[in-house]
Amino acid sequence: MSSILTNNTIGISIHNNKKDMHETIQTQKINREQKRKKKEERNNGEKKEKKKKYYNKRKKVRSLYTCISSKNNISPHPLLLIGSKIIDKIRENCIFLSDMTRTNKKPNMNSDGGITSFVITYVGKNVTSFMKNNMNTSNTIDEDYGDKNFLAILAKTADSNLQSDRHIHFVTTNSTDDDTYEHVLLLLYISNIQRHFKNKPANTPLEYTSTWDNHNDFIHLKKIKQSTIKNNNPEHHYGSQGYCFSFGLRNDFKKIKDDLISVGLYAGDDHESSAKYIQFIGRHLNKCFNSFDSIISSMSSYINFTCKSFKCEAKKTNINKYVSTFNNNFNQSKSQSVTTANININATTRDIHCEKDTTYTTIIVPEQKDDKARIVFQFKINSETTVQLDVKPNGAFTYSGYCLAHRQLQTFGENCMNISTYSAKSVFSNFRQSLLRIKKLEK
Repeated sequence: MSSILTNNTIGISIHNNKKDMHETIQTQKINREQKRKKKEERNNGEKKEKKKKYYNKRKKVRSLYTCISSKNNISPHPLLLIGSKIIDKIRENCIFLSDMTRTNKKPNMNSDGGITSFVITYVGKNVTSFMKNNMNTSNTIDEDYGDKNFLAILAKTADSNLQSDRHIHFVTTNSTDDDTYEHVLLLLYISNIQRHFKNKPANTPLEYTSTWDNHNDFIHLKKIKQSTIKNNNPEHHYGSQGYCFSFGLRNDFKKIKDDLISVGLYAGDDHESSAKYIQFIGRHLNKCFNSFDSIISSMSSYINFTCKSFKCEAKKTNINKYVSTFNNNFNQSKSQSVTTANININATTRDIHCEKDTTYTTIIVPEQKDDKARIVFQFKINSETTVQLDVKPNGAFTYSGYCLAHRQLQTFGENCMNISTYSAKSVFSNFRQSLLRIKKLEK
């Protein structure tokens, strides 16, 4: 009897174990299926989000070209999106800003951008020396530039005033990757581009070598070019003083009667010596752009992004002869798309300001015979704080002239020289009107 009970007990036990095992397997199967569905939903959601970000970025990029054919008076100002992967590498050399406001717009100046102000959210440990608490200071900043000798200023992409501004267009160097783009670049400064630029351009047998002669080159340049700064007018361009010798694309209203084109080249560009100056500018800008790319990959292809649309549209019209003439002498990389550049001598600006430029502004101080040559450039962050750059030979920076209030505060040395490039709103507007007149005639 006891053996029968024992056998029955064993049978019941085995049955219960099989039942428990079956339920466990079923439960695990259900759990796996639920996890699989959740993972699939999450992956689908991520794919949709990536696709949405991709098309949003493409929409922003493509919308820049619509400004060319538009009849309204909106001029674009591209801002470069910076991915989190890059930011993680350069964070301690960055100043992060948020909550942009814009005040003091001058209604009588069509290209004026008022004065911006930001809230500082983070200052990297390598760049605290750039901060100043007095707008009127003219002292040299501390030369402790940090481990990597560069500074970047970034703002939040989601900032409501950036998002709502009709002039601002976000562009990215890579619209198909899986990175997140929560910040835009307002400034990148490198204290010495010789430490950063790669693929050193080959030397060319030119009269004007890498060292600028502060006396002789200045005298020669004045013989073939006129300065665009009106020193006899204290209100000219925010109180600018000094000399600015410009090369490349400019407004030219006299052209309208000839071939409907109201852009042209600066006077003196056709002088045989101008080609040497343009090539001198080109070699230094190429080194400058190359060094920028060593910190933020491919950024030099986008800081003059609007000029790409110039070159693209110009190929189909007679405007191309003005764009290509400058570029043939400039000997630049196609991706950098510079259309205008300037040699500035002892140039300063009295007033802090913003302008509706259609590209970033890039400035480099080349090597010069006067070893005291340097410039001091100032950016207003808010009413209490400025960032001040003491730019010595081989120093270079690029910045958003529309979003960062700025001025060139001082120069030092004999006939201190720097090179600058940007595209003004007026040139963009004339280019657009020229294109619209030509297309209307073709219909």
